[in-house]
Amino acid sequence: MPPIILNTMFRMTSDFDRMMDAAKILKGCKTAADVVKLLGISENGDQLMTNWKSRGIPRARINEIAKKIGCNPFWLEDGDGIMEFVYAKTKAEASVLTAMQIMAAEHQEDSVATVVKVSNSLAEQAHPKHNGTQ
Repeated sequence: MPPIILNTMFRMTSDFDRMMDAAKILKGCKTAADVVKLLGISENGDQLMTNWKSRGIPRARINEIAKKIGCNPFWLEDGDGIMEFVYAKTKAEASVLTAMQIMAAEHQEDSVATVVKVSNSLAEQAHPKHNGTQ
């Protein structure tokens, strides 16, 4: 019997590819040399990039790299969640962001769209427009 293959369609990119994408999108890097400079790698940058591309980024460096690029370390390591790293100011915000990351990971666009609509509605209610009667 052939092995069961789980849906990996959305995780085909490597951590190296995700790092390059995040550096391009979040920091404007155009080349591997730009990423080397962004990460502050002073020696053997080209060789290090070649190694990471073929072998993957060492787990011990994921958090450091994610912090310098400004991306989510979980997304960088294995594609979980969303690319951007966002900070929650309250426990409620953290819960919403966690839920949205789970929804984004599962590609439930309709659910994410609903959360955005509700959030926008709540934001409008929290800051009503002055109608001149108050």
